[in-house]
Amino acid sequence: MTIPNKGLFSLCISLFALTVLFVGCEDPGSVGSEYVNKPELTFDTLSVEQAEALNYNAYSGRLGFVPMGQYSDALFGDLTIRGLVKPNRTPSIPDSIDVDDTFDLKLRLQLDSLEVYGDTLSVSNFTVHEITSTWRGSALTIDDEISVGDQVGQFSLQPGQKQAIVDLSDTWIDKYKEWYNRTGVDADSSYNYGFGGLALVADQGNSKISFARSDGSAFILINGMESDTTDTVDVSFRDYGYVLERGGALNAPNTFPIHTTLEGMLKVALPVDALRQEIQTSNIIRADLVFYEAKDELESSLPENHQRLGLNVLNLDVLEPIDPVYEYQFGQVDFSGTSAPDESYYKINITDYVNNVLYGNEDREELIVGAGSASGAIRSSLFFGITAPENVRPKIIITSLVD
Repeated sequence: MTIPNKGLFSLCISLFALTVLFVGCEDPGSVGSEYVNKPELTFDTLSVEQAEALNYNAYSGRLGFVPMGQYSDALFGDLTIRGLVKPNRTPSIPDSIDVDDTFDLKLRLQLDSLEVYGDTLSVSNFTVHEITSTWRGSALTIDDEISVGDQVGQFSLQPGQKQAIVDLSDTWIDKYKEWYNRTGVDADSSYNYGFGGLALVADQGNSKISFARSDGSAFILINGMESDTTDTVDVSFRDYGYVLERGGALNAPNTFPIHTTLEGMLKVALPVDALRQEIQTSNIIRADLVFYEAKDELESSLPENHQRLGLNVLNLDVLEPIDPVYEYQFGQVDFSGTSAPDESYYKINITDYVNNVLYGNEDREELIVGAGSASGAIRSSLFFGITAPENVRPKIIITSLVD
């Protein structure tokens, strides 16, 4: 018996076997999938019920900026800031320059024209005074008491000015020369404690705070004043910083301030009981802590041509019992969040922290909200607290999977 279409018959057998193979390898979950329960994504809101305002005095020495000036902020009070600078006793002098005793000394302030707190169109006037108390930038805080003596110079800052050269009195320069020419193994240590440097003091009529860049500012040694050849040498700062006085702050009801100087912070308690109740019926896959900025109050309190340096980021730290000032300003930030463009809230992802509290060994249930900064820029903002209208109170948004 012969089969006329043997080739076609063999091809059909092969295709049938291949089809069976593919059906056998198909994901079994797709068969009857309409009868299998799918996880559902849900969102729940937990209120922050407990909060406490905190106040610290930040470190203010050897930062990126040296602020100076004064400003009356309708929200955050009357600020008066004195900049502090001290020249290096042993500047780096090129071998080609032979410094004589007749050298002059000036102060150069390199200003950040964009970073202005207050009336951007105003002129600021300053007097320069000799510091008569001992201070160290590495330990300086904003509330340290710095005594000043005789006036040794003065200067003004125009709107948008980027640099100021300040003439200093011969009397003060002669005092510096005595230290400059001193020898001995204890000359440097004696200088650090015996020579106070200069304080930059704002006049009473000022209405803005300016910021000198610590990396671009310096003293200028001018050599050869009585010769035909004049050389200039930058004398870097041996120390620098600022002190701040703030008074008369009147925050809007149901709000709390946040300052980069740590004068305004907030401690919030995690609603652990509510979170434990949540995990009995669902699996938490994300937790976000949300704070609402009081945008209307911030904007309406600024006159025309005035500006306030707002926050770039909101920090969140687990409560630090040891040296909290240093940790909240310079330590590693546990969590942080930013505000999206055109949004009035900051969202901070705390999923890992929540999981560590619920399932791990984390027993600290309090979080510190702040914006500690090592830049020296004076930034502030205002947020709604736990007594504000419900829609703008601090809250935790839980994203869960429910079977």
